[in-house]
Amino acid sequence: EEKEEGVVVTEEDAEKEGHTVYFEENRDGVKVRRVEACQTSFTRHVESIFDYQGRNIITEPPHRSVAPECFPPKKLLHTYRGHNKGVHLLRWLSKAGHMFASGGLDGKVKLWDAMSDRNVIHTYVGHTMGIKDMNFNAFGSTFLTCSHDRFIREWDTETGKLRGTYTNGSMANCVKYHPDRDQQNVFFAGCSDKQLHQFDTRTGSIIRSYDQHLGAINTCTFIDKGRKIVTTSDDKTMRVWEMDLPVTIKQVSDPAMQALPTTTLHPTGRYFGVQSMDNQILIYSATEKFQLNKKKRFSGHMTAGYACEVGFSPDGKYVSSGNAEGELFIWSWNSNKIVKHYKCHDKVLMSHLWHPTESSKVLTCSWDNTIKLWD
Repeated sequence: EEKEEGVVVTEEDAEKEGHTVYFEENRDGVKVRRVEACQTSFTRHVESIFDYQGRNIITEPPHRSVAPECFPPKKLLHTYRGHNKGVHLLRWLSKAGHMFASGGLDGKVKLWDAMSDRNVIHTYVGHTMGIKDMNFNAFGSTFLTCSHDRFIREWDTETGKLRGTYTNGSMANCVKYHPDRDQQNVFFAGCSDKQLHQFDTRTGSIIRSYDQHLGAINTCTFIDKGRKIVTTSDDKTMRVWEMDLPVTIKQVSDPAMQALPTTTLHPTGRYFGVQSMDNQILIYSATEKFQLNKKKRFSGHMTAGYACEVGFSPDGKYVSSGNAEGELFIWSWNSNKIVKHYKCHDKVLMSHLWHPTESSKVLTCSWDNTIKLWD
């Protein structure tokens, strides 16, 4: 049996490894392929990012901090177009809801104006494959993207400058900044190598790995004011970790449990909702026991095979989810009944956002290349 010959690792590559270069290994641990991150590009689509008063349009404008009373949206307000392939996820830039970013299967991230003229402002290109997840830091000044090309990149929101590239050769399924505002140099990445890695952007290296799952990690959610981490995985279990302590303090598993591809924290912080692969949304308590809330189960939509994100209205009265047919379902939190469901897109509706300060605005995105604003 002939052994594969490995690639030669130069000194320069040894320095880049873990950042802009990784090596694919075969079963014998021989490095057989060298993969390098692509060049980045940044496009500004507006003449100036300053308004008539000289304020930066990206900075958070004054807004009310109390969540409005919410209602299900009734009509389509606007359709955003700009991605060449399907749009996979949406994220608010800040709690003011004045701008949002979209990550597409074309490997691009676009920053859009949500309030005034609703145009695209910036385009960031730095991945050769579709975006898996993205996350803004607490101030909205930087954001992280991770992609199917196995690289994680950190960007400056305003200038589009690349601040860092990170990889450990496995694909990151989720990226999140540290919940503490004073530790925005730390971020977490749940990877396909069955570990949740904690990176420090100052050194560019992994400082801690949480490694007790038996399958790829899908989500990472911070609960209990950022003191605990909940991860879900392809091994059909959910684990709770103490922050900065890589030991499981609680494992939630059940023979009837399915894989849980997305999780979202309820606005009160007392519960979190998970999309289950058997076409229902399950609610777990985010307090001491992390029990399944058997009285709250939201079903009626078809999501099996897709990681459609769960949403909560800012006042916590409604639970929402997209489905494989491009429909948006909205349930009442109190009665578990479907309040509304509408056909929004032609293909699967992957991600949607409730507006944080306005009562009934919802953004939806789909693999039909469009983003729609409903009111």
